[in-house]
Amino acid sequence: MPQVAPHANLVPTSRQRHYAAPGFAYLVMTAAATVVYLIVLAPHVSNDLLWASMNTTGIQTFLGDLYNTKTTTMGLQGTLDLFALNSVVRKDYSVPSTAISMRPAAARATLLSRLPLVDVIQVMRSAPFSEHTQTISMLCWADLTRRYEAAHSARHQTLCNQRHVANAAVYVEPFFRNLAPTDLTTSTFWSAVNISFFAYVRTTPGGAAWVDAMTTPTWLTIADEVAAWTAHGLAYFQNSLQNYYLEGTDESIAIINALGLRQRITISRVTATNRPKKQWTTSYAFAGFWNDVEACAWLQASLIRAAPNHFETVFGADGGASWDFFYEGESGTQGVYVFLVAPPPSLVSLVTAHQDLMAAMLLSNAR
Repeated sequence: MPQVAPHANLVPTSRQRHYAAPGFAYLVMTAAATVVYLIVLAPHVSNDLLWASMNTTGIQTFLGDLYNTKTTTMGLQGTLDLFALNSVVRKDYSVPSTAISMRPAAARATLLSRLPLVDVIQVMRSAPFSEHTQTISMLCWADLTRRYEAAHSARHQTLCNQRHVANAAVYVEPFFRNLAPTDLTTSTFWSAVNISFFAYVRTTPGGAAWVDAMTTPTWLTIADEVAAWTAHGLAYFQNSLQNYYLEGTDESIAIINALGLRQRITISRVTATNRPKKQWTTSYAFAGFWNDVEACAWLQASLIRAAPNHFETVFGADGGASWDFFYEGESGTQGVYVFLVAPPPSLVSLVTAHQDLMAAMLLSNAR
């Protein structure tokens, strides 16, 4: 029976045996290096930011607390040094139940500060007129050109001319011109607004065109809208304090890692709510825009001071001497502005120095 002799090449040579050991060692070392690499990489890929040990109850919560603390006590400008002495937050971040300390008062302080026009316009366009009525401040003028004065009293109008020309919150036109096209005319407040503002304005030269522009607004670009406001001397938007309708806020910060990946985290969230009217103490300062227009509709009066049926004339005539005495006071009854005053730089510096000193003492006497 025929037999086949094995081929000589099937038998490993001594040279090939020398290659086998390094090759096997290479495979073992590669596998070991891969395991080590995955162990080193694991903490960094455990979250979207590729940040080792980053978690919601630890670093993320600390960042939220630190940012809230800085903006609440002294404002935040420039770079936030996470390792500075004054970046110490006294809280245990090792337990899973740790949460960001929300500060509703700080959120309110932000809304009551002097806001940039570009931010305000975006907010105006995102909300219906029915919501705006709850937060509109006591007015000084109806239009941006200040042709139609709308203050509650002569004394109030004088204060407007002296102090509030640059404040967009005391004009009603900015709200009208940034509503959706049919929002105002389909609102439940339309009849009252029409009587309070537009009925008289239509009778003035050029007034009908202004009314048409307000009732059928066409949005400009944000930049052009800001330019239109600033062209008439408006520089900021600052609402007067009211404690009936508490606006909702949702504040977040963006974290950008070394690869340029960005993620936003929420540091404060406050739900909008209406407080009980028994707790509405600021009604003594201003009873609200909606009450102004509804009262004018009931009395068939106007909020425009030049109108022959201005509500001060219609209603004030029946008030008697005691009414007149109180009404012509500092700002007039139902007419007191309550603005948030920013802390002076000297106070901010004092608080900063105190916090730095306390942090240094805590670190030097840590137990």
